[in-house]
Amino acid sequence: MKKICVLASFFVLFIAANCDNEPLEGDFITEEQFACQQAVAAQIDASEAFGAATSENYTELCNALKVTLEAQIAVCGDSEGQLQGRIDELGDCIFEFEPQTCEEATQVVENSKIDFDEATSETYSERCNAYKAALENQILACGDNNGTIQAIIDDLGNCIQNGETGGSSACGYTLVNVFNQPIQCNGDNTAGLEVANVYMEIGEFFSDEDGDGNDDHSVTTIYITDGTAELNDNSEFVSFTNKTFLLEITLKSAGLDGLTTELHKYFGDPAVNTNVDSVVSGGFFSNANVDGCEETQGEFYCDNRLLIINGGVFISGSPEEYELCFNVLLLDAETCFSRTFTGEFIPIDVF
Repeated sequence: MKKICVLASFFVLFIAANCDNEPLEGDFITEEQFACQQAVAAQIDASEAFGAATSENYTELCNALKVTLEAQIAVCGDSEGQLQGRIDELGDCIFEFEPQTCEEATQVVENSKIDFDEATSETYSERCNAYKAALENQILACGDNNGTIQAIIDDLGNCIQNGETGGSSACGYTLVNVFNQPIQCNGDNTAGLEVANVYMEIGEFFSDEDGDGNDDHSVTTIYITDGTAELNDNSEFVSFTNKTFLLEITLKSAGLDGLTTELHKYFGDPAVNTNVDSVVSGGFFSNANVDGCEETQGEFYCDNRLLIINGGVFISGSPEEYELCFNVLLLDAETCFSRTFTGEFIPIDVF
């Protein structure tokens, strides 16, 4: 199997998510935002798969990536032409390979091994995959009669670091891509954030997920924050204090009884049937430390919010004292945010 080393320089193209428009009642995301969110998630998964392409599956994964890029353009737009530029770079997806000599391949392995030995939690997966690719190239160029090189490759496994902070598994749920593979991510960027309060949008909202004309899911939005919201006597939002982040998650619980105490999996999980399962249908994350948020301390939303592109939310207990565990992946496709919380979900009317 020939690994494509040149793909180490491949980068995923994201669209900026600027959510200045007020959400609909109950903080629903619009159909356009929902479709764009799905398209971005599919493109990220296809990009990750293509980044590990071999000579055998290069054409298949290249064409799959082009399809997701075209879909992203169709639903999200491409005002600067970056996505179309990437499509043009992929060309006709025919793999062309110039063989390395054994000496050249061995030198690449030695350099990749040095990089891998110096990997951090953020770079572990990337450098591990690059090292594996170099070893596979070495087998092609030099042979591996005693199986020593293949044994190293086998020991590297799936290049997901054991015990990493904020990894793909938390709350009894593993974040997976459309290929049902665990997503590599870490929680370093959210390590200092602590949950103080959880608010829950008041009112009853329902949706018809199977399209039969009858509502079948209850829609609930929860707001997770380290701040404290001032509310009036009608539970209407007045202002925020001590807020450095706000995580908004929209949950669709199967049935018409409101929020259910169970695991809600991300709607894009290959194992999820959105017609009958309880799901995380989307959400946003905003941090006061990023541009566009520092001027909105007293307001509910920041001007700049990142989409949640994957996640699981487990809820148990009762309304008086819920037990919450969440693990979500943000739009940069690298940052996981996972925490637990025990306490009341405070009713709030945002608008």
